[in-house]
Amino acid sequence: MHQPLTAREMNKVQLYIDETKGKDFFIHACIFSNPNNCIAFENDIKNLIIENRNIVGKDFKGFHARDLNKKNWNKLSPIYERIIQLIFINSLDIHIYLESKNKYDKNSKTLRNWLKNNLEDTDNKNKVRQTFYDIAPKDFPVLYNRFDMLYIFLIHKNKFCENCEFEIYPDSSGKVLDYKQEKIEFTHSSQKIRKSLNFYDSFHILANAFIETFDEIGLTPNNNQKVTKFSPTNDIDCFLIQACDILANFTYHHLNFIFGNNNPNSKLKSELYSRYIPIKKDNEILRDSFSILNGELHCINKDMKININK
Repeated sequence: MHQPLTAREMNKVQLYIDETKGKDFFIHACIFSNPNNCIAFENDIKNLIIENRNIVGKDFKGFHARDLNKKNWNKLSPIYERIIQLIFINSLDIHIYLESKNKYDKNSKTLRNWLKNNLEDTDNKNKVRQTFYDIAPKDFPVLYNRFDMLYIFLIHKNKFCENCEFEIYPDSSGKVLDYKQEKIEFTHSSQKIRKSLNFYDSFHILANAFIETFDEIGLTPNNNQKVTKFSPTNDIDCFLIQACDILANFTYHHLNFIFGNNNPNSKLKSELYSRYIPIKKDNEILRDSFSILNGELHCINKDMKININK
């Protein structure tokens, strides 16, 4: 069994993020640990596929919880349950965050405005302005309109680990993946010439400017944290993101079932999920946050934010 490292020993952390959207809420699922534990989990999943090749098929494209249903439950659920077990065996840490859409919109807007205000600040001691002092004001939107991609890390960084360097891998698809090798062109504000910055590098530079500035003004302790890599990743290429998808999807169905939605898929996933991550309806915060309305799960608490850890 792989042993977890202490905060002092864990000087590098890989963080994987995926989400499931409800009607008016989000479920963000994060898995994080040191690189050795993450590699061990990926290898264990590869072996699991080999051991079950006759079940998953030769054209297997990855584990996606949406594909698990009542019709294939008996055949596939033991494999999905084994994936959840491997999270624990490999000493991976879990953080699941439930949040109302209203709360997400408020928080993400606050972060975006924070960055915009800091970019426009004329105080030469401002860490964000120091980092991007060569960028002309007309190019500021290029930065703060992309800031949402760092959202989950920025508001939860102290729940992941202290005294460490982060590599962040959010589940991504579509156009953002095409920018891996692309450069962002900015105007040098004083010399009026163009300079380029790697698209993905801009995120970890922004994250570190956020960490330093927020520490300086006393809103969030730094705790010796730094982002060294930000890499949007297609879940097809990463079993850890697929595992995040399973956690988020099973959490969604578990909530549906315990609040009275008798959908067969929700019942089956809830029963499996609750063996490993107990979330009960009698939890006061949950009880005041969700309800089944017209057959669908809704968030009735506009300010809901609930953290779940294994």
